[in-house]
Amino acid sequence: MANSSLTWATTISGTPTTSLTFSKPSNTPTSPPASPPCTPPPGSGTRALSGLFAEATWQPTDFLVPSSILHRPGLGPWPLPAETDIPVDAGFLQRAIQAGARITSSERLTVFKFNSAWRRNSYRHRDTSEQQALLARLQTDPATTTEIELTALLRAQRELRLHHAPMPKPGPRNFQTFRGLALPTTEPLTGPRRFLPTDDFAGLEWHALEHHPELGPLRWSGPSPTASLVLPLSAPGPYVLRLQLFNDPACTLSLRLNDAPTPFTVTPNGLLTAHGPAASPIQIELHRARLHNPHLASSGQNPDQRWLGVCLRWLELDLFTE
Repeated sequence: MANSSLTWATTISGTPTTSLTFSKPSNTPTSPPASPPCTPPPGSGTRALSGLFAEATWQPTDFLVPSSILHRPGLGPWPLPAETDIPVDAGFLQRAIQAGARITSSERLTVFKFNSAWRRNSYRHRDTSEQQALLARLQTDPATTTEIELTALLRAQRELRLHHAPMPKPGPRNFQTFRGLALPTTEPLTGPRRFLPTDDFAGLEWHALEHHPELGPLRWSGPSPTASLVLPLSAPGPYVLRLQLFNDPACTLSLRLNDAPTPFTVTPNGLLTAHGPAASPIQIELHRARLHNPHLASSGQNPDQRWLGVCLRWLELDLFTE
């Protein structure tokens, strides 16, 4: 799968399900709920697995994909996202456990999930081409398709691309902008502006923010080969963009500014320079054809198991004058 999740659950009349059985809490071991595989964004090779539990016992840290759950009524409607400090699907599971539910697995693969949180602007574009393509394959040859997808899941494990999704913790979420439900408020670009990397939610495009003792904040792209930046600026005319990178990826890097392929130059110390046209907001897309995994490249000597693309230190924009 390109960027997806696999889910094991019970299939009832074709409906993917992980069963939630309501009863008094019990210390008796139960069989695990079936799980879904999560399908990754194209190119990342990332996979995730939901619904199979360690030692066949669900733990409060185990997150379940909602589309794999079969449950009895009685938990009430999902709240609006603004009404809760945790994702609504996680809140549903919490209510189930508080009501005395027992979670078990059907040990059957039932769901292929394409995570909207892994796909930038997924709610704005509403593209279903990945789902339609997989559905067509399943209808044509379900056995072979399932075997291929399970092999991809095993490959993700071998290549350190298997994503573990624990139960989300309470706290602020910033999925709206990434999913395309909200655009940043822009201000005009009137002179030079510098931006340091932040720790905003970025799906699989950027790893977490780091702090170098000498260089300051850094942020690596990955595990997706494509990483984007949306700046809250409106350029009334041509502008110049400078990206200070910590590594030199020029041989495998391409750049798009507001969806247009853009030429650029890179100095030996990693300073990328490009020119863009008038735009609002300014959108930067970096694509690195090949990523690097320090752990695999060093035969396990380097403990860093991430897939890394480009390392951003800062970026600058200014109006372009001849």
